[in-house]
Amino acid sequence: MSGTDREMSPAEVAVLLGLVSHHDSRTDTSDAAVTTWRHALAGYSLGECQAAVIAHAHTSPDTLTPANLITRIRAARRTKGDREALRRNRLNAEENARAVATIHRGMAKVRAAMGWSAEPGATAEMEQTR
Repeated sequence: MSGTDREMSPAEVAVLLGLVSHHDSRTDTSDAAVTTWRHALAGYSLGECQAAVIAHAHTSPDTLTPANLITRIRAARRTKGDREALRRNRLNAEENARAVATIHRGMAKVRAAMGWSAEPGATAEMEQTR
């Protein structure tokens, strides 16, 4: 759930609120606001929050709130997780293709050792001639 094991420091939250107020002049940057935002964003890194502020500022005229940032950070984490899952699945597909190729080579060796035809339909034809 959280991206970091520690809360942002008050100084980090003040830096974040400076960025927020640059994009939204309505933002309160008081000590009380630093404390409120710090608790609301516990578990999120300064980098994640800064990226969310920039993304929000480029796409929404709405007031920036901790809830807006959390929504964007969670979406970014899901997207990152989806990319990692796709990468893992692609690797699994490559591994599966190698395994199938190995099985086919093994089957060809068995057929050759037994004197069977490599043609899949040839087995049925051999059965009919017996």
